[in-house]
Amino acid sequence: MIQAWTTSCLSRNGGGDQRSELMNLCDVFQSDEDHYGKGLMLKTNTDELYVITAAHVAVGATKVKTDIGNKEQEMAVKMAWMHEGYLADGHPDLALLRIEHNDIVRAALRAKPLIAADNVNLRHELCSVDKQRFFKGEITEIRSEAPSCVATAAAAGSTAGAVGPTAGAPTAGSDPRRMLWLLLSGITSMPGDSGSPMVTADGYLGGVVHGVSPQTSKSKRHMSSTTNSVTVRAHHPLLYIAPLDSLRSPSESFVAVPRKEDNKHLYEALELLELMPPTFSIKKNPMMTIAGYKTSYVTPAESQLQEGDEADEPWMKALNRLEIRLSKQISRVSEQINSMRGYEKGEMATEASFKSLREHLMQHFDIAEADIDSMTVTDLFMKLFNELEKDPFPEWVMLQLQFSKAAHVPPPKLRHGG
Repeated sequence: MIQAWTTSCLSRNGGGDQRSELMNLCDVFQSDEDHYGKGLMLKTNTDELYVITAAHVAVGATKVKTDIGNKEQEMAVKMAWMHEGYLADGHPDLALLRIEHNDIVRAALRAKPLIAADNVNLRHELCSVDKQRFFKGEITEIRSEAPSCVATAAAAGSTAGAVGPTAGAPTAGSDPRRMLWLLLSGITSMPGDSGSPMVTADGYLGGVVHGVSPQTSKSKRHMSSTTNSVTVRAHHPLLYIAPLDSLRSPSESFVAVPRKEDNKHLYEALELLELMPPTFSIKKNPMMTIAGYKTSYVTPAESQLQEGDEADEPWMKALNRLEIRLSKQISRVSEQINSMRGYEKGEMATEASFKSLREHLMQHFDIAEADIDSMTVTDLFMKLFNELEKDPFPEWVMLQLQFSKAAHVPPPKLRHGG
């Protein structure tokens, strides 16, 4: 175990010790005081404190905690930004938190930058860095493509109102594809590990935990010592990692996460979007209207009354509110144990979630039901992007990260005798 911790110790430009690495780790909490995820604290060129974590952890995050010299330090979350691709597609599940000033924490964090690998590839092994929690895996798949928001903005060209990182639209000779997620096969993590930093064998930061899925493979034959065989379901723990390449210039691709106390309807809409299946996305149904989506993909609630005014009764309204609240809680748990939004959930949306999402958007944008129903899915997401980009990540803030190439892991070669 000591060896495992040593090999997964974060590397710095200039070296570091194990105790100093622990100073960077923190726990992220939400308003209900429950521990929700983890993060990696960094200083910036402006001497502020930021936390790298998963986007689904950042939504609703209110504070972070860490131990310095066996004394707990608590800092409020002042602002949060998430990768715009998470809003559109559910990945990359990456976010940045700006936390309040703390002299003790700032003094404990080393001045030299952490080294992030810019060439993580197949066969690289990534390990956790928490001394109390060890899990790891080898990269077996890499998904790279142009996120929907980028592709849409690029297709729109110079159209007024085009959103997404117009700076990220393809230029001559550039490749608009971005690394969206890494798939690890190995020892699985647990709920609550989302946002945990993962490093290569030589200590280079390779990404943060996105989600975990107890994947079930296709039927597999396990041969016995006889000619008979048995067909069983084989379970393989898979770990999804959000890569860090977008942190080179976060101002190009990170949009604000609304605070509930400042913008209740927009915040609630963002939370409800996390409940929506992958069919409610630019990638799957870009030109479908909101009304058309309701007809095709929204499952009516079993308790819905077909006739009469009884649906306006207080007990029915209370029941609907309870259903929405339970759906949110179930979704929060599933976000921790499923692989990612867009890959493990079904195609249908619940009526309670869809109705509430539509109502919050109508309230925030001050539009009528007919207006939002006539929008396409693309129109709605573009409108949301424009809103969230009103408070962009500051262009002058640079994270204490240095990107470098990790040691190459060559594929094995067949040996020949003679």
